[in-house]
Amino acid sequence: MVVGCARPHVLLGRTVILNATTDKITDVKVLHQPTNKSGSVNMILPQRSLDIAFSGAPMLADSAIVSWKDGQGVSREVALELPYNRTAADDGRLMNLVYVIYSGGIAKVYLKGSIRSQAGILSDY
Repeated sequence: MVVGCARPHVLLGRTVILNATTDKITDVKVLHQPTNKSGSVNMILPQRSLDIAFSGAPMLADSAIVSWKDGQGVSREVALELPYNRTAADDGRLMNLVYVIYSGGIAKVYLKGSIRSQAGILSDY
């Protein structure tokens, strides 16, 4: 009998959406699949970022749908496969999940190491 091993989950320190455009974006939403967990923000100014709801927990999803309205009011939606870092998951290291929204309806997602300060504050996405 072969028994499968579930892969360990990446632990999220922060989940951040960065607006890498030159315009404000609005109605920003992220829906993780297959968990159906979602996070949203009303507006992100150009070259700014905001945290959303998935921080401080294991990343149980394997994909996401990111939607927003660009500076011209055009609705955008992108499906993304979530990155995985086996070494970080095995070591129990906190990682930041960073969504970046670019001009032209492009969105990408990255995992980046999380730094926890002595005071317990997460920084450096």
